[in-house]
Amino acid sequence: MKPIALKLKLLVSAMIILISVVVDQAVKFLAANTLKGRPGLSYLGDTIRLEYAENTGAFLSLGAQLDQGTRTVLFVLGVVVIIGFCVAWLVKSAHKWLTVVALAAVISGGIGNLIDRVWRGSVIDFIYMGIGPVHTGVFNVADIAITGGLLVMLYDQYVIEKKK
Repeated sequence: MKPIALKLKLLVSAMIILISVVVDQAVKFLAANTLKGRPGLSYLGDTIRLEYAENTGAFLSLGAQLDQGTRTVLFVLGVVVIIGFCVAWLVKSAHKWLTVVALAAVISGGIGNLIDRVWRGSVIDFIYMGIGPVHTGVFNVADIAITGGLLVMLYDQYVIEKKK
């Protein structure tokens, strides 16, 4: 496989990151201005629910009960370290387009939620899904980017690589 030129890899990654962060922040702005203080909106028989929430914790509100200083260290510095690791991986080791796109998605989601945490002290979440007794936590576009990127990396590593 021919290696991807670093400049092209960085350009494509930057475009994905920029678009994803702008969309994430715009949708969070809309959620804050249309859903905050109002009852949630239900679609498809309550399968999808739009409901404003401010998450001071991490994934599924883990750590929300910690004091502000501890949360800042864990969630701001921790996210910065993870983003840095992903950027280094992208620059040094990402040799396939699927990996480049997946890493850009993870980085963009991390940046989107980091912006919230630094500017607001919490992350705006507003999407909730459920079918019968199975429900998600409340999440946002940045969370979708992170999860999607991680799933693509797992698929690439464990499905595509095994076929080779």
